[in-house]
Amino acid sequence: MQSAHLRICSLTCTIVLKLQKLHLSQQKLQMPPVDPKHQCQCEQEGLLHRIINRIRQSSELQEILDAAVVEVRSFLGTDRVKIYRFHSDGHGEVIAESIWCEQLPSLLGLHFPADDIPTEAREAFVLARQRVIVDVATQQIRLGALSDSQTGELLEREDSRYRLVDPCHIEYLKAMGVQSSLVIPLLANETLWGLLISHHSQPYEFSEEALQVVQLVADQISIAIAQSILLTQARSKAQREIAINEIAVSLHRLTTLNLQTALEDTVAILNGSGGRLYRTGKHSVTSASLYTCGLQPTLPALLQESVLEENILWQEYFRPYSEDYTSPIVYHLKDLYAEPRLRVLASSFRATSIRGLLVIPLAYRQQFLGYLSIFRDEINTEIIWAGQHNPDQRQEQPRNSFAAWKEQRRGQSVEWSTDDLQLGQALANQFAIAIYESDLYQQAQLENQQRRQVEAMLRRQAEEDRLRFAILQRIRRSLNLETILDTTVAEVRQFLQTDRVLIYRFEPDWSGTVVAESVSSSHLSILGQIIHDPCFTEKQLYLPYLQGQVTHLDDLESTSLPNCHIELLRSLHVQANLVVPILINPWEEDEHEPGNHLTQSPTLWGLLIAHSCLAPRQWQEWEIEFLRQLGVQMAIALKQAALYQQVRLLNIDLEQQVQIRTSELQQALEYESLLKRITDKVRDSLDEDQILQTAVAELAKGLEAVCCDAALYDLKQRTSTILYEYLRTDMAPALGQTISLDEMFELYQPLLAGQHFQFCFLKVSASTVRQQVKHRFAIFSCPILDDQDIWGDIWLFKPNDEYFDDLEVRLVQQVSNQCAIALRQARLYQASLTQVEELDRLNKLKDDFLSTVSHELRTPLSSIKLATQMLEVILRESGILAVEDSSVAQYFRILNHECKREIALINDLLDLTRLDAGSEPLSPVSIDLAPWLSHLTESFTEYINHQQQQLLLRLPDNLPPITTDLYYLERIVTELLKNACKYTPAGGSIFVDVELADAGTTFLIHVSNTGIEIPERERDRVFDKFYRIPNNDPWKHGGTGLGLALAKKFTQYLGGSIHVSSQDNQTTFTVRLPEQLALH
Repeated sequence: MQSAHLRICSLTCTIVLKLQKLHLSQQKLQMPPVDPKHQCQCEQEGLLHRIINRIRQSSELQEILDAAVVEVRSFLGTDRVKIYRFHSDGHGEVIAESIWCEQLPSLLGLHFPADDIPTEAREAFVLARQRVIVDVATQQIRLGALSDSQTGELLEREDSRYRLVDPCHIEYLKAMGVQSSLVIPLLANETLWGLLISHHSQPYEFSEEALQVVQLVADQISIAIAQSILLTQARSKAQREIAINEIAVSLHRLTTLNLQTALEDTVAILNGSGGRLYRTGKHSVTSASLYTCGLQPTLPALLQESVLEENILWQEYFRPYSEDYTSPIVYHLKDLYAEPRLRVLASSFRATSIRGLLVIPLAYRQQFLGYLSIFRDEINTEIIWAGQHNPDQRQEQPRNSFAAWKEQRRGQSVEWSTDDLQLGQALANQFAIAIYESDLYQQAQLENQQRRQVEAMLRRQAEEDRLRFAILQRIRRSLNLETILDTTVAEVRQFLQTDRVLIYRFEPDWSGTVVAESVSSSHLSILGQIIHDPCFTEKQLYLPYLQGQVTHLDDLESTSLPNCHIELLRSLHVQANLVVPILINPWEEDEHEPGNHLTQSPTLWGLLIAHSCLAPRQWQEWEIEFLRQLGVQMAIALKQAALYQQVRLLNIDLEQQVQIRTSELQQALEYESLLKRITDKVRDSLDEDQILQTAVAELAKGLEAVCCDAALYDLKQRTSTILYEYLRTDMAPALGQTISLDEMFELYQPLLAGQHFQFCFLKVSASTVRQQVKHRFAIFSCPILDDQDIWGDIWLFKPNDEYFDDLEVRLVQQVSNQCAIALRQARLYQASLTQVEELDRLNKLKDDFLSTVSHELRTPLSSIKLATQMLEVILRESGILAVEDSSVAQYFRILNHECKREIALINDLLDLTRLDAGSEPLSPVSIDLAPWLSHLTESFTEYINHQQQQLLLRLPDNLPPITTDLYYLERIVTELLKNACKYTPAGGSIFVDVELADAGTTFLIHVSNTGIEIPERERDRVFDKFYRIPNNDPWKHGGTGLGLALAKKFTQYLGGSIHVSSQDNQTTFTVRLPEQLALH
């Protein structure tokens, strides 16, 4: 925006100059006579021309200003013209001045307090762009707007106005020796940059033409100021970019990050006296680090070992991010001692001259990396004021002297400019990027190094695993111990790249033999050599091996072993060795608890030894661990070889046991199949004879018994009768034989107690026991019993040289149990058949009785009803029934009511009889349930109101018609409503609901009443004839006792069903009827 404004102003000036030149050329062509006005105009144009040329030719603002004041003073002919510039704190300074013949004293370089020009006046210069002309003699001030703030056009003279001058200002000018003054504002970027002021020691009249010219000059000066500001900004930007590039190149030029040099350069660029660069170790492979340059704060004695940036007060004040965590914050303090929150940390700076502080947290990609801190020393300043001035006091009287007065200030700090902050932020970004990339590079280097180490370790581990796996496979596949040991020592020596690897086996006297060896060609073999080490009997040598410790000797010449052992190693040309014990852990089974193994002390079988003969060797941890694991595998191989022979013997024994077990399993499978076959046959039959005959036949066949029979007990007669028998030989049968339980008490006592047994021979009389017992047989007897009774027994016979094994005994037991269950089921079935037949007979007798009674009672009841009606006529004519409360009237009402009740009972019985006979024809009609139910329930209105009940119909809309027998449907609903009315208490409700089910093919009619709940055990019996729920008719309503039974019969006759549900003090009867009645 500023550059566009400057271009427009420059273009305007160019156009003005061209127009002026064109006007001059036209005037020259016309050659009018020279007059004073024309000469004045030429002088004005010349002034503008010189000012514009000076602006164009010079890039330095001071040169332009110096030339401008000279030209303006010459043009106006006043004693002094100066340019007054405002500083950031509001005070002003004369930076350019032109004086005529020392008519007025020079003010160049003098500073003026801010209150010399009030804030209101400065705001008027900016907002109204006023120019001020003061005439001291008349004590008047003339204010005039220079241009419109919106259009920029010059305003008319009428806008100028006069008013009296403040007496203080008059005194101020008089003290300066001024009688007339002109003040024009100099604006830059819509702010008040300074003033163009003209002073004259005598009264002076400024013409309007002169004011316009001076205004144009002021505009050109404003343009020059704006250009100078832009030029200064451009130069600062260029310098910042150069500094940033230098630091960036310094930081990114080398692989190794040179933060110290970059810090020193940064301190110099920012005109600091010292600096610090703190680098956290959170995102780096290295720990936190600190780089310093120049003066540094001194921490208290208690914090000497800590870092200032790690102090909690420092971190609380200099937070890395803004509150929204979007960008780092730049902290700049002109005077760190003026910040209350840093008063504790400021004590660290007391011993230094540091006063200014610039702290920039280093962050990149949301990672906090450290702090960049720049210090500035305190300075002493010197300001020359126009007259003595106390900045801490407000001026109360006009200044009476403008003589130069020097003010000296000590311990001041330089303000951090915007350029400093921007440059510091940019440099901090470079540091952050460099540190971030350095951390990434170091992490990558570390990861690469770790990866290479891991790869090397994995290769070694893979080779170890390969070798270990090969040895394990060899141990598993081969049973030749000598081959395993020879191959192992050869591969281990090649893998470890050592001179000799051997396996040494101990004898009981601690001497030993080298049983396997792999040695390089440059050394002698000691395979098979018997070695006796007299030192090895010492505890300090063999005890570590017994404890499973691995020992290694890196250099024979620097060891503390006994001399005898050292001499032995020297005789074998050993410089270094690695020794692993081979321990065998024997175990045996606990004789008290089979399956529990008792571990004994390990036995030192031998040693696995690696020798370095050419030179000492530093054994690595992985080599020690590898050989230790290999020693364990060797122990496994040795133990495996020792167990091999045992395994061979065990295998032979196991094969025999497997054959026996296989035979037993085969037999068990056959018995299981036999048991299943017998069980299936027994369960499929309810015939007692078939059950037991099948059982004895299948058992005799399956067990290959000579004979099998079954006897049933008569516990009342204390006898056992053989009723079922199966013979496989020509031995004499015993079928039908009866045995006294008491006479053979010793034989039958365990059977009656539910115990089975087998025996070989009994010496008894043939008249008291089975005929088969006279022969020599192996006999097994098993009782037939369940958890309630004992039914009989099963006897099986085999030749006397055989016996019944456990599988056979278990099979016979299971068969006898199944027989007992089947016998109970068969007898229960026969009992149930007998009971059903008896119930059918009784039901038929009851129905015949009810039918006969109903027909026989119908005629006398009709006569009784007719006689009652005639008696009522006679009694009413005689006036006896006129008195309602008389006993005769009450007896007559009872007679009439009971007569009607008996007639209704007989009619219901006849209806039931006809329904059972199925002789009633059906007359299906289509019924619209909604109006039909409404009409039907109207007949119950009087009764319901009398009982203080409530009847509600809840019918869905658009209910389709139902085709059924109207008479039976009416009887069903009527009976259900009567039942609901009887059992609903006063204040209760009765509901009739209808709904469709099964896609509209079924109607559900619900009749519900509140106030009563039927127990679950009684719900299936409420439809029985003459059944009443106990204690559930507290209101003692009468009835025939056939209402619900008739409702169920009617529903079934219409092809439907009825059921009752009761919960939450409400009972519901639901009638389910088809949409279309099916004729019988």
